[in-house]
Amino acid sequence: MDLGCATGYVASELKVRKNCHVTGVDMFPPLAERIDDFHCRDLNQGLAGIPIGSAEYVLLLDVIEHIASPEAFLDDLRNRLSQAELIISTGNVAFVITRLMLMMGQFNYGERGILDMTHTRLYTFSSLSRLLEQSGFAIIETQAIPAPFPLAVGNGRLGRGLLKLNSFLIKINAHLFGYQMVMRAKALPTVKSLLEAAHEASSSKAQSLRRAS
Repeated sequence: MDLGCATGYVASELKVRKNCHVTGVDMFPPLAERIDDFHCRDLNQGLAGIPIGSAEYVLLLDVIEHIASPEAFLDDLRNRLSQAELIISTGNVAFVITRLMLMMGQFNYGERGILDMTHTRLYTFSSLSRLLEQSGFAIIETQAIPAPFPLAVGNGRLGRGLLKLNSFLIKINAHLFGYQMVMRAKALPTVKSLLEAAHEASSSKAQSLRRAS
């Protein structure tokens, strides 16, 4: 399930490369050929009626920074997840270039990038990890993504060289040189889910005992 699927470009790649069945959720319909199922929804209005529990993976890619109340959203998402794995990404406001701009007194929002003017929250590796953990998720893996220099300065020697340099520097300090962060997480069981599992186990055991007798 791709929450905030936009035009369905990620879904399209997943279908072609991984043969995935992808359900998208967004305010506007994606291109029909890129997605299998679609639910029209403003994610700020909640997730009621969205069949999240049937998904194996839930994608939240460059979306959490647009959510008005990310804490409430993740709480709701956690309560609806079954065994699905959450894959979440967002920009790293502690990226070295953003830090240098701030040192020079520059913190200017724009139309794209980490300081996109539509972002309601800004995150670092630590703050995103804390948000997930406080919302009841266990983080499985964290990765840092380099800046899209070929997109910014062209896919020539300079762009590719900067990309390689950025990738190397990430190995030294991901929190400083990671332009974006991607985290894999699993929802920890809620009290309700534990009680339901215990009830199911008890009922199953009782049925087995009755059959045996």
